[in-house]
Amino acid sequence: MKMLSKYNLQLPVNQVRLKRCIFLVLCFLFVSVSTAISQINSNGCVAADVGINATLYANSTFTSGTVIPPAGNVDWFRNSTGRNIIDQTNVSVIQSLLQNNANPIYERRQNGGIGAYADEWPAAGPSRRRFKRLVDAVWARDHFGGTGGIDQTSFNTASKNGEDPAIWDPGAANVLGKNDLIDVAGHMVRNVDLDAGINDLWFTGLINRAEPGGDAYMDFEFFIAPVRFNAATSKFNSGGPQLGHTAFTFDGAGNLVNLGDMIFNLALTNGGTIPQLEVRVWVSRQDYLNTTPVAFNWGPEFDGAFNGAPYGYASIIPKAASTMCGFVNADGQLPLAPPWGTRNTKSNVYSTTYSTPYSVAEVALNLTSIGLDNYLVTNAALDSCTFPWRTFIVKTRASNSFTAQLKDFAGPYAWAQPSTGIVTGNGTISCYNPRVTLSATPLRDDVTYTWTTSNGNIVGSSTGPSIQVDKAGTYRVTMMLPTGCPVESAPITVTTDPAQPQITAATTTSTVSCNGSNGTVNLSISGGVPPYTIAWTRDGVPFGTSTQTLTGLAPGTYVANINDVNGCTRTSTSAVVLAATPISITPAITHVNCNGQRTGAINITPVSGNMPFTYQWSNGQTTQNLLNVAAGDYTLTVTDATNCPTTYNYTITQPAAVSGSAVKVDDTDPNPAVGNGSITLTASGGTAPYTYAWTGPGGFTSTSNSISNLRAGTYTVVITDALGCTASLSQVVYEPESCTDGIDNDGDGQTDCDDTDCTPATPGVITGENAPCINQNIIYSVPAVAGLSYQWTVPGNATIMSGQGTNNVTIRWTTTTPGVICVRATNGACFSEQRCYTVNPKNVPPAPSAIIRS
Repeated sequence: MKMLSKYNLQLPVNQVRLKRCIFLVLCFLFVSVSTAISQINSNGCVAADVGINATLYANSTFTSGTVIPPAGNVDWFRNSTGRNIIDQTNVSVIQSLLQNNANPIYERRQNGGIGAYADEWPAAGPSRRRFKRLVDAVWARDHFGGTGGIDQTSFNTASKNGEDPAIWDPGAANVLGKNDLIDVAGHMVRNVDLDAGINDLWFTGLINRAEPGGDAYMDFEFFIAPVRFNAATSKFNSGGPQLGHTAFTFDGAGNLVNLGDMIFNLALTNGGTIPQLEVRVWVSRQDYLNTTPVAFNWGPEFDGAFNGAPYGYASIIPKAASTMCGFVNADGQLPLAPPWGTRNTKSNVYSTTYSTPYSVAEVALNLTSIGLDNYLVTNAALDSCTFPWRTFIVKTRASNSFTAQLKDFAGPYAWAQPSTGIVTGNGTISCYNPRVTLSATPLRDDVTYTWTTSNGNIVGSSTGPSIQVDKAGTYRVTMMLPTGCPVESAPITVTTDPAQPQITAATTTSTVSCNGSNGTVNLSISGGVPPYTIAWTRDGVPFGTSTQTLTGLAPGTYVANINDVNGCTRTSTSAVVLAATPISITPAITHVNCNGQRTGAINITPVSGNMPFTYQWSNGQTTQNLLNVAAGDYTLTVTDATNCPTTYNYTITQPAAVSGSAVKVDDTDPNPAVGNGSITLTASGGTAPYTYAWTGPGGFTSTSNSISNLRAGTYTVVITDALGCTASLSQVVYEPESCTDGIDNDGDGQTDCDDTDCTPATPGVITGENAPCINQNIIYSVPAVAGLSYQWTVPGNATIMSGQGTNNVTIRWTTTTPGVICVRATNGACFSEQRCYTVNPKNVPPAPSAIIRS
């Protein structure tokens, strides 16, 4: 077991003692259970007939390696025997995608509907005694993010477990091979044997990584809320009301009241070869401290988004022996890939096998024995609309720490979506039954109903458990449960009785032109049984004609009453012939605040004329109001209902662009901690006055237009004018070259000793005897320069007797071989070019043999 993490509880002394006591008791009572939580059965197992052995096919296992795990007759896929969890139809579609796309993603779902029965015995239906209830399953491929690949669904920085998904920082990146998810899978099933008293909820998960490369850490996480990833914004939505999650809650006796989010942490240790599991649930700190759950015991870990967070993920320990197992493929154990193949290695090439040892890890957890079965809360667990977990996501972490930086993710995947509802009702419209009623089932007071049709017509409201329709077509209803679970019905088709067809009648009109009385009305009739009898009215008064087309009409409202031979009647829509009226509008012009923006607008208010109007702007728009446009000249043509046009001209203006010019003085103080540079800024354009926001090295900020006492670095200012328009400007302040930091401090493109500011000048001319006698001390000198020392070199037949490091050196020659002495100056960091001097030593003349007296 782990000790309390850095985000764990800050407890009073008495509670610390109590927790330690509980911890010791748990260690004693549940030592085997605790071990199962972390060090699971890593030799594989059969879980609800699924073989947990890192193979993908039913009734298959490895034939090499030190361990041969058991095989199950259910697995992710099947060859000729067993049952497949994942839909494996239309293999060629995904196979072509993988073979022709270097970095594709795809998603395959469960073989069988959500909530469907499978493996029923002795027969299907109510007599079954053993069966599986399929909750949901997904098999998916994530982007490859290794060499030559960009993973569009990975994490950048500052993302960790325990945070609201809405504040995670996802983005595109290369991902280290051991953290790079390729193929991932999840499956949840209820395994029932009524005779044996078994009713267990199982979760099975599989992860394939691009490259094993050592220990790795992954998460299978389930959310109550529907969490989705928006690829356009590269953001997740919030995961729930309790700091971005949904919390488990309990009554006073510790019974589960509401299920919440849960996470299964998979650690591949011993170089990525041994799977370990930790189970955590999202809970309030108060419940973690004060509630003793009936279903499980608290573990020692509690991690939230920040220190002292009121909610977090708490580790749990089962109260009874739980069943958890796993398996990782080893050397010589290379599982077959899905039927469509894979791209699963660092080289990212198509393959029909997983060609890397330790890259496929498969685990299974009996959620019932752990204490996380939704049956503990509701007996409606098999109803997909009440199944609690709605989102499944797979992630990898940088280290074993629960709050380590998140690296990659696959998903999120919708989980256990609802089944369909049913629509009932009389589906036939006739002349004598012009409207039919459609009703939705189930009928519940806590459900909202929304009806839609693509080709029919709903009379009145489109919400409620029942609607009326008066047109043949296809209708659906979507029922929304209080939990937010949508249930969409199968379609129902409404038809027309061919023996008693309805009459439909519609009118079209032409309006009176800008002057005159020349309007027309056309009546179209369908349905019913012809011939038809037509009676017109104009403005409610009978109009003496019975034809379908009226011409030469004065302004007014025309309505037709139609009868067929069966006596069915229909009143047409009203046809309004309009008189010409001069167009009058009022414009409201909004000018552009900031240069270059598209915030201009011209809002038009119609005042008078034959409405409705149509609008044609010179930029091609046909809306009444011109919105979000740049500065410029615009022409509007307004045409009324009588086809009379009127033209208007408008101008939208904008200010000059905000800009700035800067005068910079570099820092002349060589001390990096002291600066005397300055920048003087002059703003222009836009609308005065201006405000300034400077940022610079070391947390530097300022709101002045001129800044001083500046150290070396880049200083950036954002200039904002009175209307909020902005411009930015950056200046680099340099300092005298430092000869030992590897940085171009003064901006001349040279660094350290390559910079002439750091390199001493070549020493002056060497003076001294160029033909000295051997075995005598000779002084050689160069002009001294303050702050420099001197390094002398001599040939093998000369010895420096003294003065090394100074400008004066004493040298003794031992043979007459000519040689070169050299000297270079140094300031302690850099050396100058050498100055050299050629010397030709000679022998000492012999002493006189005698002195002769003359």
